[in-house]
Amino acid sequence: MRVACVLIHNFAVQAAVTHDPQLGRRPLVIGGSSFESKPVYDASPEAAACGVEPGMPLRRA
Repeated sequence: MRVACVLIHNFAVQAAVTHDPQLGRRPLVIGGSSFESKPVYDASPEAAACGVEPGMPLRRA
């Protein structure tokens, strides 16, 4: 049996930008709504440069 693993950095961000190209080159945070207490699922490199990290609360992001 063969098993393969593919790691795609910022997959959720890349999928969102593919769906809506206007989101490219902007700080993009993937998670729930801003009023929810969910964590950040993924963040673009532009958002990461502003200090946003996966796992942090959306309100803080």
